[in-house]
Amino acid sequence: MKDNQIPKQFLYNELAQGKRQKHEPKLRYEDCIKNTLEMVEISENRWENLALGHSLWRKAVHHEGRELKQSGIKHEQLKRDV
Repeated sequence: MKDNQIPKQFLYNELAQGKRQKHEPKLRYEDCIKNTLEMVEISENRWENLALGHSLWRKAVHHEGRELKQSGIKHEQLKRDV
């Protein structure tokens, strides 16, 4: 992806504004994306190649998103049962 394209600028630049909790480091948009990709188990090395293929990216995001949602639901049910 070329450096002047908006998605690349948006992904790799810092946010100009926003709120954060006290005593926590400022997170860039890229850091938030990396954290989310880790949660859905998409590796940093693989995500750019996945994103180039629109249908592959959509499948990966929807599948892993469903898995994350299900694990969150199970976690909440376990918390309620205790």
